[in-house]
Amino acid sequence: MTDTVGLVGLGFIGASIGERLLDTGEPPVVLDVVPERVAALVAAGAVAAASARDLAARCDVVLVCVQTDQQCLDLVTGPEGLLTAARPGSVIAVLSTISPHTIDALAAASATVGVDLLEVPMAGQGAKSIADASMFVLAGGDDAVLERCRPTLERFSQVIATGPLGSGAALKLAHNVMVYVSRIGALEAVELARAAGVRDGLVAELTGQTGTLSEQSSVWLDIYEARRLGRSDPVLDANMVTAADLYAKDLGHAVALGAELGVDLAASAAAIPFADQIYLVRDHAHGKG
Repeated sequence: MTDTVGLVGLGFIGASIGERLLDTGEPPVVLDVVPERVAALVAAGAVAAASARDLAARCDVVLVCVQTDQQCLDLVTGPEGLLTAARPGSVIAVLSTISPHTIDALAAASATVGVDLLEVPMAGQGAKSIADASMFVLAGGDDAVLERCRPTLERFSQVIATGPLGSGAALKLAHNVMVYVSRIGALEAVELARAAGVRDGLVAELTGQTGTLSEQSSVWLDIYEARRLGRSDPVLDANMVTAADLYAKDLGHAVALGAELGVDLAASAAAIPFADQIYLVRDHAHGKG
């Protein structure tokens, strides 16, 4: 029998996962704090849950796609959270990028009620990678639990087994260090060239030809240039605020993990204050988590 899949968190990436699940099998049970997001997926065939408890009681595998560590903790372990109604033997798979310590806390709480926890943070190019299933999930946890969830995960991603719980979070943070710190280099390169009178676009053209500019940075640079020229809209503005918060959160987690392990991530620490500049977000205070 096919597992009943729940999905909590229908933001930019979560909504794309929901759409992909609808295209590849049984409809998911969905939940979000924004009713309009739920309604959009229900109109396409998904099933709405009334609450986290309701969703957990219905589902064999629950995908968690919220933004911060605290949101994960509240959703899973809170007084009305998933663990208050989750079935013994069910699995909570956390797609969010959070710290290894938070993964440990979620796993310990889940184990007390017979629920398995899997960490599956994502690496790719956002909704585009979900749509064509080229997204990677970095799966840390028990091998048997992963194999149980693999059919669900492969509906929208490619699975990389990373080892025990915490290894997926560490790999994702290392991945994001490379992505985010490289954007500082790209930003400084284009602004230096512009100030020196170099034709706009020539830095990207050259570094793309030499292989210096990654595909990730190229996509970001296109967005940066469009926003610099005033080409934006309220939806993109909101997405960039979220992106700036996640940039600061993820680099903060990476720096903290490095400090615990005796690794000085000086460039990552220096990059954190540039979050708003990278995404051209004005008058913005970063969210917590």
